[in-house]
Amino acid sequence: LYDDDGHGEEIEYDEHIWTSPVNMRAMLKSVTETLCALSPENADAYRANAAAYDAQLAELDAAFRELVAGAERTELIFADRFPFLYFAREYGLTYISAFAGCSDEVQPSVQAVASIIDAVERDGVPVVYVIEMSTQDVARAVAEQTGAEIVEMHSCQSVTGEEFEAGETYLSLMTRHVEAL
Repeated sequence: LYDDDGHGEEIEYDEHIWTSPVNMRAMLKSVTETLCALSPENADAYRANAAAYDAQLAELDAAFRELVAGAERTELIFADRFPFLYFAREYGLTYISAFAGCSDEVQPSVQAVASIIDAVERDGVPVVYVIEMSTQDVARAVAEQTGAEIVEMHSCQSVTGEEFEAGETYLSLMTRHVEAL
């Protein structure tokens, strides 16, 4: 995609705005105020619940900030699609991915896979990331070539039936990313 002035500058889009806990806090505030306006008789309960949830989101945000501040590396290598643009931007992370965003392409380019392998080997990167419900084909090829471990990060876009039954939530899935990173 290119900007409107025709100079060919690439513009990145990612609909996964919730991968940033800071964005999630803003959405929580907006939803809470909308619910309060629609149902004023329940406004106190909505605000109390939102305040408790916001505190948990603030803790999650702080955990990511602390992790990144002490990180040896701040580059994410995704041998998969990449729905974490807002997350990466929020925490000052860079990334390499096999696909641009959540592209609907079936296979990444040979150049993209070679770039990932080169980065992993050059920098001694111990892990490559995949998203939930991925085939992991690219990640397996990269891991086989480099010895990197494959680690999942969940986009919180959808959950499996098992995850739903187990009571997975945005917070539980995003909290796993602290360990994954």
